[in-house]
Amino acid sequence: MGKLVKANEWAERVFSEGSRPDPKTIKKWVLEGVVQGVCIRKTVYVNEFEFEEMIKKQSNTASTSSESDIELAARKS
Repeated sequence: MGKLVKANEWAERVFSEGSRPDPKTIKKWVLEGVVQGVCIRKTVYVNEFEFEEMIKKQSNTASTSSESDIELAARKS
């Protein structure tokens, strides 16, 4: 895990203005394990490199589902 940064600072780095998630959403992501981070009292901290990790996870999920779709289509033929 990289350095921890406050959730609002992380959101400013990662998301463009107008598309930033609400702080409550980021806290929910941390608590659910969607992004790596910690909640200390009322402050939420996120791994500074978490966006790159999210992209990698989504890419792996997308390629896995695409392969499954291809396999299913091949079986139906």
